[in-house]
Amino acid sequence: MEQLSGQDVMFLSAEMKGLPQHIGGLSIYDQSTAEGGIVRFKQILSMLESRVHLSPIFTRKLAHVPMKLDRPYWVEDEHFDMEYHVRHISLPAPGDWRQLCILVSRIHARPLDMNKPLWEMYIIEGLDNIEGLPKNCFAMLLKAHHAAMDGATGAMMFPIMHDLSPEVQQPGDIPPRIVEKTSDWQLLTKAYVNNLKRPRRFLKLAANALPAYRRIRQGRKKGNFRSLDDKQKTRFQGRISNYRVVDSVKFSFEDVRSIKNTVPGATINDAMLTIVSGAMRKYLEAKQEMPEKTLVTGCPIDVRSDEERSAGGNMVGFMTVSLCSDILDPKARLEAISAESKQSKSYAEAMGPRIAMDVTDVLPGGMMALAMRAAVS
Repeated sequence: MEQLSGQDVMFLSAEMKGLPQHIGGLSIYDQSTAEGGIVRFKQILSMLESRVHLSPIFTRKLAHVPMKLDRPYWVEDEHFDMEYHVRHISLPAPGDWRQLCILVSRIHARPLDMNKPLWEMYIIEGLDNIEGLPKNCFAMLLKAHHAAMDGATGAMMFPIMHDLSPEVQQPGDIPPRIVEKTSDWQLLTKAYVNNLKRPRRFLKLAANALPAYRRIRQGRKKGNFRSLDDKQKTRFQGRISNYRVVDSVKFSFEDVRSIKNTVPGATINDAMLTIVSGAMRKYLEAKQEMPEKTLVTGCPIDVRSDEERSAGGNMVGFMTVSLCSDILDPKARLEAISAESKQSKSYAEAMGPRIAMDVTDVLPGGMMALAMRAAVS
């Protein structure tokens, strides 16, 4: 049994109709190198079952503390069923890109069952009329709740599900699953002990926040960074519907690296932000809604220490970055975004990358839920 972090609970608390908090990814596979040129669904199930012990995300579900007096816990699901989580479906005719995007949109719009381990996988066949894809390929759509997985956790989970050759690697003997029984009384006892410790954690946060405030004030005086509080209103703010639309654009990594290299000191992230900024500018201009001032975006920062690399859940800090969308010329925009990114990183370092984690850890679970619902309503 493992308690969720404050950041994990933040994503749980934001879960509501029209705003599910799962993340997802679509992968497409050419099965021509497999034995016999085909990968069977039973083989995928067998492979996953042999590796389910390598990540706790697969088999853990939520156990809530009564009256939300403390953060929930991850516990082993004694009724875990792999075939519930892994589904085998096929595209409707004509099996083209449009049909794949519609199917993925509909699946991704549906919330996860919060009473089971918070992930689903869809093996999708019938991709026979998609230009640029090999015949007989298939897709995998993975959905996982953000409470269980952030970007870094996902990057560690993906290699578990894949081999780098057609030969399936055997992970060794599967250890027996240990399923602990939990009761409301046990959870309430833990909540009582944890809440006694909360004032000490708050004092620790306050002790870290004061030096951070001084570093930020000094950094602003020196011109190391500036405030990005003047955020522009666009059609992307406000309530959203239950529906989703999915599409994709293919980028060559070599092309993105070439763009990055046109500006000394720029990064791949800067280049991608420049591309996104240009796309947002064109879209809003077409709608005659382009604000005069620049758009601002948020970027996550992985704050795991070396000892925490294998930890699940969320361990992220955040920084805001100007998209410099008010600059028309792409190269000038890249130069400006590169400079803004450096300032934002300096600001995040002055603030302390783990402050966001510490703040969410000191808030009671019920207060966190109210705050998140107020923020997104």
